Amino acid sequence: MTLYEITENITEEPEEAVTIKEASKRLNRTVGSLYGAAAEGRLINGRYYLRAADRTLSRNKDRNLLLEYDLVRQQLLKRRNGNADQKPRQNNIN
Repeated sequence: MTLYEITENITEEPEEAVTIKEASKRLNRTVGSLYGAAAEGRLINGRYYLRAADRTLSRNKDRNLLLEYDLVRQQLLKRRNGNADQKPRQNNIN
């Protein structure tokens, strides 16, 4: 699930992030039109911008990213503990 920020100015810091359905209700627009506006950076109702703010990681879709994160995390922990010459163990994320 992706969270979106609604702003009146493209450089403005938003107050909160909302789901696409919440944005649809607030802006009185269809979900499909908001996806397009967010992707293309178009104004909505001549006043608002909608931009993707955060995307939830998925174990299946982001498996490689999670494995790389875990490998680097283990290496950093070993270096901090003075065991930098040991090879980090490989986790099996399913």
